[in-house]
Amino acid sequence: MKINIQHIVLLLMLLLAACTEQELVSSPSPQAGNGGCRFRVSIPAPMVSTRAMGDELTEDYVTALPFFVLEFDENGFFEAFLEAKAESFEPDAGGASGKGTYTVNLPVSNERHILHFVLGMAEEDWNDFTGGGGFTASDSETDIFSRLTVGDNKDVYWQRVEVEHIAKTEDGQYDIPPLTDDGYTVKLVRNFAQVTVTVADDLRSKLQDVSFVV
Repeated sequence: MKINIQHIVLLLMLLLAACTEQELVSSPSPQAGNGGCRFRVSIPAPMVSTRAMGDELTEDYVTALPFFVLEFDENGFFEAFLEAKAESFEPDAGGASGKGTYTVNLPVSNERHILHFVLGMAEEDWNDFTGGGGFTASDSETDIFSRLTVGDNKDVYWQRVEVEHIAKTEDGQYDIPPLTDDGYTVKLVRNFAQVTVTVADDLRSKLQDVSFVV
């Protein structure tokens, strides 16, 4: 009887080990990319009747746009300036919106971090903004993004997300919590839209300047 009990215990241990191994193998990190953390971006259509400024959102146009991710610590202070690589982009019907897939190499950390996704600002634009000196650990997300402006009808897209940790598995794959309520899809917002103002014929000569603030 003693031998039978030992056999049963040994069998249960083997079954438990097999189940644990199967769970590990069948649960790959959903955001693991080729050499980086894979995420998707969603660019919505402008919320006006006219299309937004800039070219149509074709795959060639969007994948050629520079994409940078700015990483801040849990207190909002700058830590890293990272370039994201485009994998693909699928425009929706009409080319006013679409979804793209990117990868970025994020520094590993067990602490909460803040990520700012910025699509459309080239490295020279960032150099002009910082005066060529880059960002330092004393720069906060508030200081940077409260002063960040673009011009010359340039399309720029942005979003801010928080992540509880940025880890990697033993095989080098990223293991991070979902970035948003939509998993690993980040909904970007556009910096501006084109607006048409219609003026009566008898008032056109009196119209000198039109401006608005969002």
